[in-house]
Amino acid sequence: MISTTRLIIKAIDHTKEGPQLTEDDAYVYYPSSLTLSTEARVSAAQLTGELPVVGGLIPEPGSMCILEVSHDGGGFVRVFVGFIFTYDVDRWGVVSFTAYDAIRYLQNPVSGKWVGKDGVDVSDIVRDVVRSCGLKGMADTMQLEKVGVKPIRLLKVAEKGIDVIDEVLEWAQLKATATENGVTTRGGSNYAATKPANRWVLIDNCGTLLLCTAKELTEKVLGLKVPPIIGSGAGIIDFKMNVSIDNSANQVWLLRASETGMSGWKGEDPENVKRWGPVTYYEKIENAYCRNDEQMILRTAIMLCTKDCETRSIDISALGIIGLRAGMLVRIDIPWLDTNYFGEISKSKLVYLDSVSHTFNEGEHTMTMKCEALPGDVDLDTWNDLVSKVQRQPLSRKTSKTSKSNSKTNVNKNDPVDPKALKTEKEAESKGKDSKKQQRKKRKSELVNLMMNGNAEQMSLAGKAYSEEFGDEPWSEKDIIKG
Repeated sequence: MISTTRLIIKAIDHTKEGPQLTEDDAYVYYPSSLTLSTEARVSAAQLTGELPVVGGLIPEPGSMCILEVSHDGGGFVRVFVGFIFTYDVDRWGVVSFTAYDAIRYLQNPVSGKWVGKDGVDVSDIVRDVVRSCGLKGMADTMQLEKVGVKPIRLLKVAEKGIDVIDEVLEWAQLKATATENGVTTRGGSNYAATKPANRWVLIDNCGTLLLCTAKELTEKVLGLKVPPIIGSGAGIIDFKMNVSIDNSANQVWLLRASETGMSGWKGEDPENVKRWGPVTYYEKIENAYCRNDEQMILRTAIMLCTKDCETRSIDISALGIIGLRAGMLVRIDIPWLDTNYFGEISKSKLVYLDSVSHTFNEGEHTMTMKCEALPGDVDLDTWNDLVSKVQRQPLSRKTSKTSKSNSKTNVNKNDPVDPKALKTEKEAESKGKDSKKQQRKKRKSELVNLMMNGNAEQMSLAGKAYSEEFGDEPWSEKDIIKG
């Protein structure tokens, strides 16, 4: 297969909206070596390559960069629209450059509060973040499917937009409503939420932002109703199988601050603990995502269902397929893998593309892919068994008011906690000029913020201090925000 690449580069005004590029006023190159890489998580596509310096011209940072590819003399197909961020020039006049698509601008910091009586749809949050990162035009024209799940209250201050989007899309996947095989469980969530096919993907599709699930991405980008087949008769060059428990877990701990301190939910598979030893996954959950015990139980069961298995992946080298990118589903047809790899994992032989790298070199187009096997179906009995294994584990203990006088001895100066936040009420009163009521309110806010935003040790210690000093006195979200 003979491949021809065409690169169009032009300096543009980023403050203007609408098309700004025509071949009449742009520089066109036919480079011999380019690499286009994509990853499945919310991440910018990256294009790297080399260009000759033409007439002393060096592309400016920020210049628009368009890559088009032709196979076997056919028409050119646009596969990348981005912007040059870095370049190097050697003594021989060769320019090495790196360009990213518009997702790169989502690394800009954003602040926002999304509050609604019935919550705010995740897709609307994504659009707001894109707009706040300076991509107003793309936010207005982006193609997105309504996610259908809504955080009740979400507050973010000076966080990277890409991290906020990654967080809400992951939560949306875990909240996916089960429809596959008619299997449903209490709370409207089940094992189907853990499947890669239900992962939400945000990509820059050649200048237009697209938000959809992995199983919809192939049709929307490649125009195919079914996933493409990659196999022995379809250009496989080499492959390598990997089985690992590095990213697995047979014990899952989820923590959430409650009105009486910190609480934890633990799910465990004793049989796998015997096989692997204790391998633990830990996560701190915000109240915006899980507001009650039922939701925490379901999320813990989902994470145990996801983590409590060996991860199986394949690294494949193959002839290139124009437009194939990370986040899509493909079907693997390699006879050797039927016995040694898939087994009972996936009868459909579908895999999820974690990363894809296209290489265009001297007229040849090849690609390397890291693929993740889709997990098999989990029946209702197995799912309910997982839910039954989840147990609530209080991390802070209520004590009588008589222990309040001894609270000072429970705060160790060597603990990794801000000493100012753990001053006792007596110390705060002696040093401050505020009234006792104001000091008590300030102290409460400090402890609540540590319980919500500290690390595991800080959260546990702050939870104990809260129980000793405030007993059964509830705290509200207002305390968190003011803290």
